[in-house]
Amino acid sequence: MKFVRGSKHITWTFRSFASKFAHFFIDPNQFPIYDSYAVKMLTYHLNGKGREGLSYEQFAAGFSALKDALDFPVTTRELDRYLWLAGQLRAWKGLSPWRRPYTGINSELRRLFESLAGEVQELTRAVLGRGENP
Repeated sequence: MKFVRGSKHITWTFRSFASKFAHFFIDPNQFPIYDSYAVKMLTYHLNGKGREGLSYEQFAAGFSALKDALDFPVTTRELDRYLWLAGQLRAWKGLSPWRRPYTGINSELRRLFESLAGEVQELTRAVLGRGENP
């Protein structure tokens, strides 16, 4: 680990990889997936600000807090997917907690978000919620 301590990017990559490995191969209900979109969306929902650089322990505790605060049942996998998809959509549109549109999102999602299909537009409006559909 001494090799990666000085590099934030490499540490981030390992944290994300380790969480995905644990999620898919150990227990998807025990290990939420840690990635930049999920972290930013989690902190956005918990305190109104998109923060980066959480430890996995902080992320998992926040994830559990958000899951418990919801007034409807949701699985870890469903909340994982929501945080990732909503994060990609908000980044692409440049909505808070992102400051400006970001085109470097997943290319398949970008094509989906650009789709004019009514069902896609309806779902993106549902993900964004009221007042945030420019």
